[in-house]
Amino acid sequence: EESAARQLERSVFASASVVNGVGGSGNGGGSQECAIRTLTEHAGRVTVRGVVIAKQEARLFQPKGHEQGDFLQPTNSANTSQSPRWTISFTLRDSLADAIMLTCWGSERWVQTLDASFRVNDCVEACNVKVRLKSASSDAWNPATRTPFQLSATEHQATVEFADSRASNFQVFVGKPMKDGVVKLAELPEILEENMGEPTSVNLVVALFKVGPIKTIKSKKSGADFRLVESHVIDDSCLEPHAVTIWSHGIQEQSQTWDPKETILFAQDVRVSNASRGGISLAFNNQTVVYMNPDTNEARQLYVFAQDDGVVAAAEANFAATLQLRARGDNSTAQKP
Repeated sequence: EESAARQLERSVFASASVVNGVGGSGNGGGSQECAIRTLTEHAGRVTVRGVVIAKQEARLFQPKGHEQGDFLQPTNSANTSQSPRWTISFTLRDSLADAIMLTCWGSERWVQTLDASFRVNDCVEACNVKVRLKSASSDAWNPATRTPFQLSATEHQATVEFADSRASNFQVFVGKPMKDGVVKLAELPEILEENMGEPTSVNLVVALFKVGPIKTIKSKKSGADFRLVESHVIDDSCLEPHAVTIWSHGIQEQSQTWDPKETILFAQDVRVSNASRGGISLAFNNQTVVYMNPDTNEARQLYVFAQDDGVVAAAEANFAATLQLRARGDNSTAQKP
């Protein structure tokens, strides 16, 4: 089975390597095409193709000086090293086991165009991007990857575009999670207890019960605006829908295409913690990767389970009861002097 998987990876990369004569599109001409696993510290500028498995929110970055490196240096005479720059990050995958973070730096217009153009599961081609050692905090704020490197794309020097149709063979990885070892919702209290109540990360296979729209809230502490999506999930161990708060920008976009009862999610590195009101808090954050309707036995079995009318009715009843209890608790608190 492992041999067949490796053959799949080789055939996918071989078909992609002939696209445009290696880096022949946009400003990426001349850069060497590389698989993620073959990157080295001295690779210089390369072309990497893969499927987007995670996406962070575009943001403004104000450098304090020159210490951030040449990816913040001016690209034309109108810029200075003190100019504010915009940035956005994607995580690209090109094999069953290999993924890498691509961080793009440039003007607001360029970065916002990238944000509007590419979503999770799109196949992209990053040309003339620079290979760098991964920062110490990279995996703390992005999906964990086994490579020691990350990629940097600078406006006017690199291009990020949709991959050629032949490179879209990377789509075969969309339904194949990079991690295994999942836990059931009913096991979460015990897992937290074993972790002394400290937050931890787990992998889950769950059925979508409900999903809300993307909404904006204001932080009580800083006054800053944050976007989130509220959703609820079940599995065959627990018919009481668990709330999941989605903080990841890329997963928020994904969530608007999910269909309750029909969508099964393999969620990798879900943050689990004790909720302030008691119970368990689940969050899809920037470290989380979500695979919709993955190609796994657990997902197929859960899909059949979630189609059962009795299961749906029980989940609906439990959800309604939870809302009633919460409303009573809020009213009780409000009436206290």
